[in-house]
Amino acid sequence: MEAIAYTLDKNKTYQPPDRGKSTPKQNGSPRNTTGLRATPPMVTPERMPGKILRERMTTDDQKVMAGFLTSYQRGEIGWDAFRAKIPSELLARFEAASMECRKNGFINPVAIITPDGRYQITWSQILSHNRGDKCTMCVNKPCVGRDNDRGNFTRCWEGRV
Repeated sequence: MEAIAYTLDKNKTYQPPDRGKSTPKQNGSPRNTTGLRATPPMVTPERMPGKILRERMTTDDQKVMAGFLTSYQRGEIGWDAFRAKIPSELLARFEAASMECRKNGFINPVAIITPDGRYQITWSQILSHNRGDKCTMCVNKPCVGRDNDRGNFTRCWEGRV
């Protein structure tokens, strides 16, 4: 009987202690379980794209714009030709929301259809180990900020230009 118990103990597989740092995936590669990203965002967002879109556009506007983005993604024409099809008022609101999302580090809006059939606009976040600020993501290159009377530089995103 001792020989059988000794063989069973010897054939057990080694289980490393769980310390919460990483556990293997099904395919054997390590998985980060600490909840921290390997690469942080380049710009710390003040607001997220969902909130920005809700403030700038109605729910119906978001659905219509997601439909336009879906059509653009499936088509083979350039953006300049496609944007002529979008109503100017809707395009202006979406451009304003896109600019604010860019200042917060989010680019590349993509329309997806959720499993329950809703159209939704998702954004990509720029990640980098080199931290930046709002001037990093500014589309005004060079910055249109100006020196005021006392010689202090005013950034364009501070709203005092």
